[in-house]
Amino acid sequence: KGAITFSERLRLQVADHSFMVDQKSVRITISVGTATHPEDGVTDEVDTLIKMADRRLYAAKRSGRNKVVSED
Repeated sequence: KGAITFSERLRLQVADHSFMVDQKSVRITISVGTATHPEDGVTDEVDTLIKMADRRLYAAKRSGRNKVVSED
């Protein structure tokens, strides 16, 4: 739950912020995939946990971007 709360807070802060690029205000969004130990059942390798988060990141992008995905 903490990873989801943190990710949502970060996503909202980035979306609400205006970034300056070449003297122009630019809005950006982020997509996040979360995976946590032991909640997601990964007990063996850090690489497995990273792959799970990466898979969820791409799921967030495929489903419209600017979101947090924490489940498969």
